[in-house]
Amino acid sequence: MNEHDILADPAASTWLKEQIKQTQSRDIVDAINDAETLLSVLNARFNRALASARQCAK
Repeated sequence: MNEHDILADPAASTWLKEQIKQTQSRDIVDAINDAETLLSVLNARFNRALASARQCAK
């Protein structure tokens, strides 16, 4: 799936579409670094939530 397909997809989130549009005018390396940082933050958040849910299930 390419960015044109995502922008045309009614099921794609508005947030994702806006980020794709905004990154078109940014330095690609900076955009990738920011995306990787966001992914790291979200993965950490997910792992904390998962650990918490596992603790509650005990």
